[in-house]
Amino acid sequence: MLSTEISGDSSTQTYLEQQHRLRGIIADFKSRRFVEKRSVPPSRRFRTGLNELYLDFRSKLAPSQYFDFLDWSQEMLTSQLSDLSHIPTRYDNLTGIFPKAPVLELQNELRWIAARIRSENEKITKFLVLKALVERATLETNYSGAVAALDALHEAYGATLWSIQLRLALDQQIGGIEQQKKYSAQVRSVYKQGLLGFITYHSSVRNEERTTIKKFSDDIDRRIANHVYYDDATKSYMRYRLKGELPTTGAQLADILRIEQSHGILDIYETFVAVLQELVRWNHRKDLQAVVLACIEDINTPDYRLEKIRLALNPAKITTLPQRSSLFIGRALLRLYS
Repeated sequence: MLSTEISGDSSTQTYLEQQHRLRGIIADFKSRRFVEKRSVPPSRRFRTGLNELYLDFRSKLAPSQYFDFLDWSQEMLTSQLSDLSHIPTRYDNLTGIFPKAPVLELQNELRWIAARIRSENEKITKFLVLKALVERATLETNYSGAVAALDALHEAYGATLWSIQLRLALDQQIGGIEQQKKYSAQVRSVYKQGLLGFITYHSSVRNEERTTIKKFSDDIDRRIANHVYYDDATKSYMRYRLKGELPTTGAQLADILRIEQSHGILDIYETFVAVLQELVRWNHRKDLQAVVLACIEDINTPDYRLEKIRLALNPAKITTLPQRSSLFIGRALLRLYS
């Protein structure tokens, strides 16, 4: 939808300004001008810059503008950056977090992420196909098959925190501590500092046979609490990422979603679903549950978890849970790259 269709002079001007900002980083990526001693590849600089811009855009636009703006953004990225799709993502979406990202209320954070998911629905749908194969292979103790599916995911969309943590657990099953330590060292060597190394190292420790749940939980709580560089929001996110522990207030859940948006859309999607599942239990916040239902309707993603949430919050509505994929990995890979 064209920006001129957005009502209100001030609102329209803000919308146009955000469009110009996106055009700016696209132009910078396409520029062939020489930059002396450039240490960061242009593709990584662009992907990191896009994540940062999206975090800022969400505070500049009205919720009613989210869908239109992101649909326009995807059209621009597709039409103007065909070369970028041929450059592997690798670890470009895991360079770190943006501590100055504006804070939003949880309702608007949910609405913004729902708009992002809808704009990248094709990628997420293909991810869910591959994820189902990882789950099935793992349940069948076909750990090598599960790793093969994760490798395909990495090649197609780059590394995610979700896939790295799962890969460490699978490597522990396949080759024990030595194999997962080798993979852990490989990932931690990508960036010298930041969340990626911290999450990878402690996820690896969590998988070791000698580690008990209580011992790990106590130890990681202490390490996170004593970390001198993490603010309270980042510490809350780390407890979620390493312990599966979600906070108990709307503001803190919004923090989790805000920090996750420094990463790629696949990690954002998985955390978004986890937050929606948590909000199902919040019977004291019917306002938030109404937003959850609206988000699910907007994104229309074929995920059985979303259908179960819809059923829990609106049992009167007839719904059909989608079948979980039973395809073989070979067929799914063909579908992924088609």
